[in-house]
Amino acid sequence: NMKSAYCNFFIARDNSNEVVLNFGFNQGLGSTQQDLQVQMLQQVILHPATARRVKDTLVELFQKRDAPRVRAGASPVAPKKTG
Repeated sequence: NMKSAYCNFFIARDNSNEVVLNFGFNQGLGSTQQDLQVQMLQQVILHPATARRVKDTLVELFQKRDAPRVRAGASPVAPKKTG
């Protein structure tokens, strides 16, 4: 029964027992904040421990995804200490 939907908008809320993620599609992308036209598509309710695992997994995915860009670009230069 899995459904797929493209989402470019989300809202996250939490309390002591759960983390609630609401996903939607912003139809007015690029317009001002006042012109927001979001169609909410899905709500996901997670136990805080599960939400933490989702966060950790996303961080790891983006670190892997961004690693080739960091290696290909100029190396960061540490600021010189003065004084």
